[in-house]
Amino acid sequence: ASLFMTQALNVENNIKIYYGCDGLDGIDSIDGFDIAAIPQEISMLTHFNSGVTEGPAYEFIQRYKARYNETPIQFAASAYDCVYAIFQALKTAKAAGTEITTTMSPSDFCKILQDQFKTMVFTGVTGEYKNGQQTTISWDANGFVNKTATKAVVKEADTAQ
Repeated sequence: ASLFMTQALNVENNIKIYYGCDGLDGIDSIDGFDIAAIPQEISMLTHFNSGVTEGPAYEFIQRYKARYNETPIQFAASAYDCVYAIFQALKTAKAAGTEITTTMSPSDFCKILQDQFKTMVFTGVTGEYKNGQQTTISWDANGFVNKTATKAVVKEADTAQ
């Protein structure tokens, strides 16, 4: 995407917005890419917006920056949520009397997770934060995740366009 946007600077075009998804967050940290030179808005559909200023995602971003000295991208946030969703699922299963051991088979372990995710609701750092609340994440009967994706603006359009 950065190469495309840079090359598009050399041709006349009427593109107003570069809109994408995976891969556009973190584009401003690519070596040699001058995001300020791009006159268009750059935005994306995502489950995680590293530009938020409040809520659990903001707190995660601040901790991540303090630890790694960079802004996390959506894959870091999704990985974070995955670990804590698995932790919640196992904790809930154990509290309900399910035995979980380090020697159980991978298929038995997966079955425990599958059973939990059928009804589990999780609040993490991905999803939308609005009205003072983080949206919850759930899974359908087939194991597909349900969480809100929103438009995140990586860079506003130059007003001089």
